[in-house]
Amino acid sequence: MEYQSEQDLERTAGECSTDMHAIDEIAQRQLGMILEKAVEQLPIKYRSVFVLRAVQQLNTCETAASLNLSENAVKQRFLRALTTDQLDGSGRKLRCDYLGVCWRPL
Repeated sequence: MEYQSEQDLERTAGECSTDMHAIDEIAQRQLGMILEKAVEQLPIKYRSVFVLRAVQQLNTCETAASLNLSENAVKQRFLRALTTDQLDGSGRKLRCDYLGVCWRPL
């Protein structure tokens, strides 16, 4: 495709930029839905800590006070909210993050 003028090239570049912006917005919405679904599947004791720490961005002390927990309990529950233990097809233990990425623990 040949461009007749520099204006044609700029107009096409602008259209591509708009298309990429729309694609980015769709991807962000899809990622948000995936994360929301993953958070909903957490047990309530992990979900409450996760929401306060990751979504509302409270620090450990504030989260502990809000939930009447020790700071160590908040740290432990937050870590557990981010990872789960699962078994692979041969029964070996895997550690998985909230997006489903798994690895073998050391």
